[in-house]
Amino acid sequence: MELTHFDSMITRVFKYFNRKVPDSQQLNLWFNKVKFIPKTAIPYIYEFITDKADSLPSNIPQKLKTGWGCYLRDNPRMIARVHEKTPCNDCSGKGIIRYRQLDELYGKPAETTCICGGCHNWKRHFDDKEGFAVFTRRQLENQGCAIWPYSDYPAVTSKKALVDSVGMEMPF
Repeated sequence: MELTHFDSMITRVFKYFNRKVPDSQQLNLWFNKVKFIPKTAIPYIYEFITDKADSLPSNIPQKLKTGWGCYLRDNPRMIARVHEKTPCNDCSGKGIIRYRQLDELYGKPAETTCICGGCHNWKRHFDDKEGFAVFTRRQLENQGCAIWPYSDYPAVTSKKALVDSVGMEMPF
């Protein structure tokens, strides 16, 4: 967040509790302790302070950090996650495995996708494994599945793109 956003929120908090707004020097000291909080969390933190406190908190930066923690708890998708690509022989580091198997119900080959069970590279594409099967390459081959060549994988940009790509003609 920027100092102007912080200043505006603190001014509103102090006015809510009918208190005198601190001088700019004090605001700067507090701001330096909480400037990592994004401005998107400001409305939530303002509500957190005004709804949960009977009086003006004595430690403003600490209350803001507590509000930030509650914001993250209530908005887990706002947490930045960095997942490094790790080498994997099962999926060539892609995190997903495309394969073809015989559909027992219709007796025809069906193309499908699973999350690689040999690595955690799928986390670069998705938040969770919900809705996807998890297999290693060896498990699929033991079930008689044909693995889609790595170089011909479609680009995966979202869970929807992956689901939409199921059923594409396989290049072998």
